Amino acid sequence: MKKFFVLIVVLLASCSNLEKKEEDKAPVYISSETEDEFASIENQDSPYSKEAQDAARRYQRLREQSWENYIQKQQIAPTKKRIRKSPQQTKPKVSSQAKRLSPEKVKELEIESEQMINYFCMKNRNNRKFSNQDYCKEYANDVLRQCKARNYGHISRSVVRCLKSRLRV
Repeated sequence: MKKFFVLIVVLLASCSNLEKKEEDKAPVYISSETEDEFASIENQDSPYSKEAQDAARRYQRLREQSWENYIQKQQIAPTKKRIRKSPQQTKPKVSSQAKRLSPEKVKELEIESEQMINYFCMKNRNNRKFSNQDYCKEYANDVLRQCKARNYGHISRSVVRCLKSRLRV
């Protein structure tokens, strides 16, 4: 059955003709007035031809003048290349907030960081990597040391934020 349909499709495709015949196209009729107008334009016998030629010459002169002005401007004002300076690397300054923290606030931040470490270890106790409680605490304290190193050893709110983001608590 499939062979029959394939045979019919091939037969129809081979019998079809994609080219249009000359008879199918409608003939183009041009009036004699239009043909005379075309001839006058081609021969430049039109009364507008002199005006059109004058206008064309005038615009050509204007284009030449504007081109000359453009060239003169290019020669007068050469563009300067921008010099890009690389940003100077500076050491981050110790925040004034770290200096101004009261001892009670520092104690609160230390307690908060310790609670985050304990929570992290409780949360990941089923994880094979942190199954050992000592290893988990050691890992979290190492992260805390790294965060403190960014702030020159001072504990501040940014250290707690760093610890929270690094431990993903």
